[in-house]
Amino acid sequence: AQLPLAAPAYFRHYNGRDFDDSYDRVLYELLVEDRFLSGPPGRRSLVPTADGRNPVAPTRSDRGTASGYGLACQVDAVDYCREKWVHADLTREEFLAVLNKDEGSRKGQETGASAPGGRPLWSLASTSATYPGSEVVSALAGPLTTDPSCTPSARRLFSHLFLPGDALSGWIRAVLWLGVPCPELSVCLVDWSSLSYAGRGRGGR
Repeated sequence: AQLPLAAPAYFRHYNGRDFDDSYDRVLYELLVEDRFLSGPPGRRSLVPTADGRNPVAPTRSDRGTASGYGLACQVDAVDYCREKWVHADLTREEFLAVLNKDEGSRKGQETGASAPGGRPLWSLASTSATYPGSEVVSALAGPLTTDPSCTPSARRLFSHLFLPGDALSGWIRAVLWLGVPCPELSVCLVDWSSLSYAGRGRGGR
């Protein structure tokens, strides 16, 4: 695997004749549109521009980052249009088709409302988030679960004292996370003391 950003000398190794002579075929991964490729599937290669360059380019932000550190972008520096180099990746169109197929299958299995189009990836991966970082805030007050079908258990802190657990243990958890070095054990004890009664009947307390 090549580094996406590196010193120009690093990429010159891949452009050299010695590298080409060492292999019968060089397979590479690069997400490009169909119109930039020629040949049958499995033997496709990039079609160079009129001046012999790669037909694709890095983003402006990648170029800016590379320039700021005196580096070069992989797509700018490596010549992918050589004879032995074979495109061994999905095209952009194929990738979108697979993505849309998976999305349709996922939506078909859902019983609830579908997420609106254009929903950001962080919200699709979230169990309850409506804004970036909300899971961090939620974790301060109570333990999280990745199971969407799991309903939160009622909590009672120090159940033999009959103290309401949700608000009080949430405040204690937040204080521990923010004010105690290495608070993991203390938070686990708070969760255990507030949730352990849930599996027992009143007569067992």
